[in-house]
Amino acid sequence: MVECESETACSECNTYLGKLRQRARFALKVVDPGQPLAFGKERKIIYGGLNGLQQVMDLQARDDIADIHTLIKNAKDRYGSLQSLPFQEIIKSVSHYQARSRRSPK
Repeated sequence: MVECESETACSECNTYLGKLRQRARFALKVVDPGQPLAFGKERKIIYGGLNGLQQVMDLQARDDIADIHTLIKNAKDRYGSLQSLPFQEIIKSVSHYQARSRRSPK
């Protein structure tokens, strides 16, 4: 669950997510750019993209990020802009992201 504390935070997070979706389409084998993404692929983009961003920022990848906006802001400060992020490296995490499997009830 993600909740933005400001409109600026929401805007920057959505911008990052949009850029990530554009660049991840090939890696996720999505041919039609107008085609909506399946839930599993959307999840790979979100979680894999955040894990990849943490890795390029030299942080340990975690699914439970306390402050996504600060992570994105720090990356933007380091690389100069969202456009300049090393998306080739980030997309590797998107491609390799595996959601944890549900535990079966005993």
